[in-house]
Amino acid sequence: MSSTEYVAAEEGGGEDSCSINRCNPGWWSHPSPENAKILSVISCVATAVAAILGISMWTKTASISILSFGLENFIDLFSSAVIVWRFFPANNNLDNQEKIDALLAREKRASVAIAAVILMLGIQIIGLSIVRFRRGSYFDGDDFDQLTLAIALASSLIFGTLTMVKLHYADKLDSHALKKDGFCSAAGTILSFVVILETVVSDMDQNIWFFDPLIALIVGLSCIVVGARTLKNQEWSFLTKSFWMNDS
Repeated sequence: MSSTEYVAAEEGGGEDSCSINRCNPGWWSHPSPENAKILSVISCVATAVAAILGISMWTKTASISILSFGLENFIDLFSSAVIVWRFFPANNNLDNQEKIDALLAREKRASVAIAAVILMLGIQIIGLSIVRFRRGSYFDGDDFDQLTLAIALASSLIFGTLTMVKLHYADKLDSHALKKDGFCSAAGTILSFVVILETVVSDMDQNIWFFDPLIALIVGLSCIVVGARTLKNQEWSFLTKSFWMNDS
């Protein structure tokens, strides 16, 4: 994306970004940074609610999968907050070139910050998966009810939708940071599915209890690979003060 195109995309200008029709609304066909910011605010609310519900359900069921789901959403909340900052309008007192530099610097910083979040998320998921493997088969404390299943189903639908929209916006706005945030939402979607799987399996055949921690372990390893690769590509420049303070 050229500098001219980047400014147009960031300011949401141009006739195309304002064209809206019933079959293909502008917020989908030509999303603006403002649309991305609103999407991230919605994501913040959804992840905060899911995190609270997840921890609440864990205190009742003692399920490691539900604990992992709750903690994942707490971490994902930070990722969504970073994206809100990333797409927050630049200082109007700056000229166009300064806006370009400031917004490009935000994109790079946000991408690195979310990569660190993904790395921490992977470590957390793997740690809880190992605990789940060591526990073995289900025990009496794993008490799954219809409310747990309903919340997990709703979460999988909500975070699945957020994943789809975030990845679409990331492509339209050429934002690697938003794409990584979409990856976080995808992890939340899969962990919601893991809770559903554990709920169903615990009622069907407890001999296949290892399916849900195995899926979570794969998700955790994927998070570590994605996060570590991004941080490695920065050649440790993110550890310097200039990386976070300079706008160039």
